[in-house]
Amino acid sequence: MRTLVFAAATLTLACGSGGSGTTNGAGTPVSPAANPTAGAIAADYYPYTKTGTASINGQAFVVVRGGDVLLDSHGYLTTISDNARTASGSDVTLDPATPYAMDWYMKTGTSLRRFGNAPKDPAFRAARKTAIADESGKFTFDGLPAGRYIVRTTITWQTPRDSYRTMTQGGVASAVVDLAEGEQKRLIIRQVSEQP
Repeated sequence: MRTLVFAAATLTLACGSGGSGTTNGAGTPVSPAANPTAGAIAADYYPYTKTGTASINGQAFVVVRGGDVLLDSHGYLTTISDNARTASGSDVTLDPATPYAMDWYMKTGTSLRRFGNAPKDPAFRAARKTAIADESGKFTFDGLPAGRYIVRTTITWQTPRDSYRTMTQGGVASAVVDLAEGEQKRLIIRQVSEQP
């Protein structure tokens, strides 16, 4: 029932009522504090507003054909061979894995077409951190508080479609990771989603 009330409030806001702020079904203005859903979302993000001592050092790559790839003792790809594709130059997003964010992630967070889209909630957007993967698909996030995080990036490449055209292959590479205070997490992402 709460979801229906929230959806109605969102619909009223999106359609507009000629005034400022959110209104209830009767057109009466409602203060942001009166919206318990927004308050719950902000409260879930509060622990992630502080600077922490943990970090994530990761790499995203996939093996596209058979054969071996060279990995170091931590599982990082050491040589970019013809049968490997990395997240080279791609944006990497880091989002706290709150209930709100996990719902979004399960519905559209692994879609390549929607990779650049983010929920409109200001707490979600304020908490997001971004990096750019280097040529070998490596990325780093430092100063993180303990918690659970969603890490996402894209790995795409072009293949011939016919004599004149190419097509994009690949998808979103992602993982959900738990991070303890002070932990230096190594993260290797080796698969992409098939969601368009």
